[in-house]
Amino acid sequence: MPSAWVGLNQCAQYSLGGGYVSFDQVVSGEMGHNEGDDINHYDGIGGQYAKCRPGVAPGGNVETLLQDGILLGSNYARRSAVELLPDEIGAIQGGLMNVAGGGKTQTGCYIDSVEISCEVGEPVRVSYTWLALSETADIIAPADLCATPIFCWQTGQLEIDSSEFLCQSFTFTLKNNLRPVFSLDAGVVGSMRCPDAIVPGIMEVSLSAEVRDESGIDLMADRPSAIQFHFEAGNGSGRTLVIDTSSSAGLNPTSAPVRFVGGSDDGDGIQRPPFPFVVHSSL
Repeated sequence: MPSAWVGLNQCAQYSLGGGYVSFDQVVSGEMGHNEGDDINHYDGIGGQYAKCRPGVAPGGNVETLLQDGILLGSNYARRSAVELLPDEIGAIQGGLMNVAGGGKTQTGCYIDSVEISCEVGEPVRVSYTWLALSETADIIAPADLCATPIFCWQTGQLEIDSSEFLCQSFTFTLKNNLRPVFSLDAGVVGSMRCPDAIVPGIMEVSLSAEVRDESGIDLMADRPSAIQFHFEAGNGSGRTLVIDTSSSAGLNPTSAPVRFVGGSDDGDGIQRPPFPFVVHSSL
């Protein structure tokens, strides 16, 4: 018999209030506590000893191949205004299917970061991390798998400042920098060490791209010019993914190295400039 932990027996899904929906095709990930796993030890005179576990913040992460991308086309991935959290995801479930205690259900979930990436020969990948307010061990029944085709690399087109640079790969990252907040007030039995709330931080956007053409970016200026980033991809079935920063102040490039390689080696001229840009959640 195969191990119960093979991927055929697992699921990962979320609820926006109307039942559970399967994540896009999940490649990897985990759910659990992303802090507070250590137990604090307290020694006293006469051999006295005590221990206490600090607060725990439930959360998780998944890496997916893009299909529907429901969580990208809304304010679930980013805030709509300064000092606001992203929209709440009512619950996220994952783990073994139909096994008592083999799965987890986390409620009051907020996406902390999203990473969208693609490279030649690979589909569009989207990774999510999130924080939650509570967690329980449950019996998980699987939602229907998403039937939408994945977004393939050959259907993508990338532009930097309206120009094409023969892009080889890119990674676009959005971080909400959320953090859990705890208090001394007693909570509900079974979740007293869970956070009382999750609060927003500064939102960060960054881009790292590999291009074969000369980018023409001059980083010696005291105030480098900001650039715009635009990427489109399709799935062959009439759906389109668009990432566009034209409504923002742009991305400020910080590095555009030129590599030296052997005389006939491929790769001469490939540049890997990361373009970090930090903004508030009003982006």
